[in-house]
Amino acid sequence: MLAPQPVGGWAGRWQDPLITAGHDQPAREPLLALAGTIRASTIDQQQAGFEYAHALQWAAADGVAQVTRRSLWRAPDDSGLLVELVGPAAAQLTAEADHSLQKVTSRFAAGGMFTVVAGDLSTDPERLCAQLDATDGGHAAQRLHAVGSLAFWHPHLLASIDVRQALLTCLARSGLLFRGAATDRAGRAAVAVTAQHQSSRMTALFDPRTGHVLAFEDVALPGADPTDRAASVASYLLIIEQGRRTRTPDL
Repeated sequence: MLAPQPVGGWAGRWQDPLITAGHDQPAREPLLALAGTIRASTIDQQQAGFEYAHALQWAAADGVAQVTRRSLWRAPDDSGLLVELVGPAAAQLTAEADHSLQKVTSRFAAGGMFTVVAGDLSTDPERLCAQLDATDGGHAAQRLHAVGSLAFWHPHLLASIDVRQALLTCLARSGLLFRGAATDRAGRAAVAVTAQHQSSRMTALFDPRTGHVLAFEDVALPGADPTDRAASVASYLLIIEQGRRTRTPDL
């Protein structure tokens, strides 16, 4: 399980990118080294019925910036529960959050929950790459995007250390750039890799001990026109907790 972390102490502006500069070191060797040193985590052994994920996501759409606290319970038949607490981007969304914040509860019948991939992820890096490519188009940035989606929507698929090793090996072969040590918005140490596609730069942060995904960032890059705005975060997903639950809460 990824331990719950407070985010109220994070003092940065939500729209500031995690990576603003850095060397362009290929990620191949660092990711292969990471794949060879990660260890199992407590989520690897959990067997309860519902996958569970808890995350914060900052996003800007149509000029409106919001932060959403999401809690997901997913059953093996893709039924389950999604609870979202939505507020302005500057909100902390603590347990004692303002009652004016919007709460959205979504229940899903069997087969109704959003699915990134069908079935289990392969432990063969080449086959796993093909699974990621089938979801999002096959280039490096979209592979990272698929990884970010998997971390929230399918936490059990990344529970196996063998799968995480295969994933890191797949990404090592994907032409990513290694950005070295970083810190996520919960203050956790991470290693960062990036890929750029057209006007977007994707960044994924991994726990250097276990290889679990800690955060994913999508940055909108400025164009060639000098009047374009500076690079800013279009979306930032912070995985606070992953694990298993025996039941959904009574709401």
